[in-house]
Amino acid sequence: FAARIACLEQASGHKVVVVAHSMGGLATQYAIGYPGSPAVGDVAELITIGTPYQGSPLLSALQAVVSGSETGSLLGADAGYVVFAEALLSACAGIATHTSVNPCSLISVMRSPVGTALEENSPDIRGLPPWPDNLPVLDAAGDISKIRVFTGSPTFSPDIGDGVVSLASATAHDTTGQPVVEQCAAETIGQLIHNPGGCFHTHLPNDPAIVNAILAAIRAYAKEKMPAQISPKSFPIEYPADMTLACIQQYGEGAQAQWVDTITPASYGMQCFRAGSLLGGID
Repeated sequence: FAARIACLEQASGHKVVVVAHSMGGLATQYAIGYPGSPAVGDVAELITIGTPYQGSPLLSALQAVVSGSETGSLLGADAGYVVFAEALLSACAGIATHTSVNPCSLISVMRSPVGTALEENSPDIRGLPPWPDNLPVLDAAGDISKIRVFTGSPTFSPDIGDGVVSLASATAHDTTGQPVVEQCAAETIGQLIHNPGGCFHTHLPNDPAIVNAILAAIRAYAKEKMPAQISPKSFPIEYPADMTLACIQQYGEGAQAQWVDTITPASYGMQCFRAGSLLGGID
């Protein structure tokens, strides 16, 4: 991954914006931070979605409940996580296949090396190299709340975040001051398992609000920091002759190409005009 980042930087002449989901954020931390990494200094901005910067307190609670050590410090988890972990274990017991589309997947990885490495504040997470100084980081996270653990019981809101990574963990390294948080409500454990919604961990990368926020951040960065990359001069074509020819082929004689940066929603591209009137864009 570090080599690919370095390759992109060299090929484009610009630093790279990385968008990482889940453990991908920790992989990026390692790739750009380990001693001698070829990607050192090549990342302009990091955008993470549901990255467990501090590990998963829910995973720690599940480990503690299964091992019988849920009393005392509980590996840092509070009573709310214990109650939720016990209810989740009971609910998932009736599900034959634990997949990544619901919180039951946590039970499948608990005893694996990944499961122990992603416990809250694990030695593995603490052992990652430090973040580069002054690296802009935008964190995106899900926030599921109002869980009713048992029928007839009151709702309560431990920080279960996106159902896998707590909100506090997923936003622990944001340097922008305004992490992107998508909020949802799952009234029951059953709803969380069978229909967790767009805020759930594996669904976040496809959530429209998260996607739009990330695209807006990338476009804002590109417009502010990389004007050469979005300039017609950087295209490997003879501008505007080639684009004008494309407009003529698509819209007929007299059509001319014009570079625009005011398309709504914000974007960049070529549009074709004739005598000042807009004909349309180039496919």
